[in-house]
Amino acid sequence: MPTLEQFGDLVKQIGFSGALFAVFFFGAHYVLYKMYLGRLDDRQKEIDRLAQDNREYRNRFLAITDDKFSYDADKKRIRKPKGGR
Repeated sequence: MPTLEQFGDLVKQIGFSGALFAVFFFGAHYVLYKMYLGRLDDRQKEIDRLAQDNREYRNRFLAITDDKFSYDADKKRIRKPKGGR
């Protein structure tokens, strides 16, 4: 870990404006990096929420179609109607 004296020597070598630029450059990139990671986390949460909603709608849709077409999931075939048809 660089000491404060080493940092002071670096500032003397490259100049105040160069050191200020370096601090700004790395600081700005660090802030952008953290913002990017936050954005990725937010998007992943949204994807997970949409996947859960999709799963719920799919289950509802399958229940409706199973009921409408008299599908028996245990036998994996369509039950014949009780009216003799």
